[in-house]
Amino acid sequence: MIRNIFGRIAAGTLLLAAMSLLLPLTASAQDADVSYSQIRTVHVKASQVGEFIELQEQFKAALEAAGRPGRGVWQELRGDLNVFHLVVRADNLASLDSFERPMEQDAWREYNSALSDTISSNTRVIVRRYPALSIPRDGDAAPSMLVVRSTLVAPGTGLAYRNWQRDHLVPALKAGGATGRGFSKVAYGGNVDRYISTSLIDDWADLDGPGPLAGMSDEDRNAMFAALGEGTVWETDIRVLRFREDLSHRSPPEE
Repeated sequence: MIRNIFGRIAAGTLLLAAMSLLLPLTASAQDADVSYSQIRTVHVKASQVGEFIELQEQFKAALEAAGRPGRGVWQELRGDLNVFHLVVRADNLASLDSFERPMEQDAWREYNSALSDTISSNTRVIVRRYPALSIPRDGDAAPSMLVVRSTLVAPGTGLAYRNWQRDHLVPALKAGGATGRGFSKVAYGGNVDRYISTSLIDDWADLDGPGPLAGMSDEDRNAMFAALGEGTVWETDIRVLRFREDLSHRSPPEE
């Protein structure tokens, strides 16, 4: 059993990592309404999954007790089952300047040592979120699963790809009744030509249906994808994740 090491929490803003932002990221006028998420992808040792989960449970309790910002934890359901994604939203990049230890130095060192023993590798990226290209989820119930489509586009085609999403795909998805759809791109820590679209679902049965584009005629569907332009998409990867509500927590209510 892992000893609880969160008895000495210090005041300050918690971020999952302090990241060096070396280059400016210029947004066009249509991209003005954006925010960010920090994503830490953790590959856990197969023999240490139980210990990793116990540490995350302790971390959740500590964050809630300290009134820290919300954090979502997701686990992959297909592929490498020992992969977890830890997600924290950020209103702006300036918030990265305010990193402080979430606990006293000795406890922080002990926690990181225990956590590193459970991890084989991990990466941290910042993604830029595009609310205008997203579709809200109906209701406020906690999600169960997430379909993640990672798309690599050809260099120099990013703006055209976002415009296609805005003018063609998003309207078609809305017309087909799609909800719970998010859209973002890698901003720092990875290939900036990689875009990420997500779809919240309740269970595997949701994937058995015809999908939101099923009501389109073949002619309209072919025309929509033709508008994307040949050679724009280089590769696509699809993963299915489960929301770990037991390891996640919501932000404290605003006064």
